[in-house]
Amino acid sequence: MPQMSYEEANDCIKNLIIKENFAEALLVVQQLISQLPKDANFRMLEAKALLALGRYRDAADSLFLAVELDPNNTEYRCMLSIAHLRIGDIQLGFTIITEAMAKYITDLRVGVYYMYILGCHDNILLECIWSKHETQRLVEFMIETHINNPLNYELFASISAILTKIGRFDRAERFFAYCLKDINLETSAATASSISLEYSHSAIFYDNNLLHLISLQEFIAVVRPHLEGRSGLVIVDAVCGTGAAGPYLRPHASSLIGVDISNAMLDIARGKGLYDRLIVDDMIGSMADLSDVDLIICHGATYYLNDLTDFFAATSRSLQSGGQLIFNDFPAPPGSGTMITKGGNQRFCRSEDMIRRLAAEVGLREISSVTISTYKLPCRCWVFQRD
Repeated sequence: MPQMSYEEANDCIKNLIIKENFAEALLVVQQLISQLPKDANFRMLEAKALLALGRYRDAADSLFLAVELDPNNTEYRCMLSIAHLRIGDIQLGFTIITEAMAKYITDLRVGVYYMYILGCHDNILLECIWSKHETQRLVEFMIETHINNPLNYELFASISAILTKIGRFDRAERFFAYCLKDINLETSAATASSISLEYSHSAIFYDNNLLHLISLQEFIAVVRPHLEGRSGLVIVDAVCGTGAAGPYLRPHASSLIGVDISNAMLDIARGKGLYDRLIVDDMIGSMADLSDVDLIICHGATYYLNDLTDFFAATSRSLQSGGQLIFNDFPAPPGSGTMITKGGNQRFCRSEDMIRRLAAEVGLREISSVTISTYKLPCRCWVFQRD
């Protein structure tokens, strides 16, 4: 390895990790550790590479040394808790982050990791821990401390996810509101080409993504009662992706049409042999040539749109009288119109009154709305019918 300054070596390792060259990063950092065995920063970088390579126990060992060498570094403590979570020892991970929380109670990073690992417990234990008086006092303190912090998205998203997981949807939506900000003139929706590119890279892994599958099952649980006892329907799976909803829809359809903007996703859907027709287009443009549809479903996609006016108009035109539209959309506080997440994945979120108004303007009558878990966050699932 060529001679480098400490800063150059540090940047080199970080760049290798950013480029996902984890094995090379590990080799470089271990050579440096052989020269500087008591350098906590290099131990931490070693752990990052080891975590990425799935060597969780080795990562935990490196982080334990990093914490011993620099006990006041909260990043090292947070990473150590995550390493034990990855090993499968959630209790040890939670103990480590709880101890860090007691010592660094005002540290936003520690608060985020505490809430994240708390949310990884099973529902029964999570409910038990969440209901404790000391947990509630801790949450109240974190809210007061970080309510005005512009970087508080992950903290409030984690709290909202916990409340969603244990079925306290009203409170989950209230905390999710802290994750949102107003739209300004510089806010723009993702382009069709950027969305297509994003999913072209992830298509082959999509059906193995547990979070996506669980979210779909939550959505299908709302759809299923509207399909029971019915067959011979014309069904449009708008933004069908890899066709994961196909097995639930096929038994009820005489014609099952899938729409998606990503060719790569549709190639996988096509291989399942469940759809009569697959259209490469966005969820609005694809509706132009569709008519007399009995059911349109749209799961996990409207949040890409900064305005649902055209979405409602297009779906209403395609539905026959009595046809239904079922979709989910992330909520914004009452009267706020459209807002956007201020961290994480960009999501446009809408208030109930806006959704109802836009639907009514194109002749869609509300049948029901219920909050479900979508990608761990509270999400409103709507059912409308064209009269």
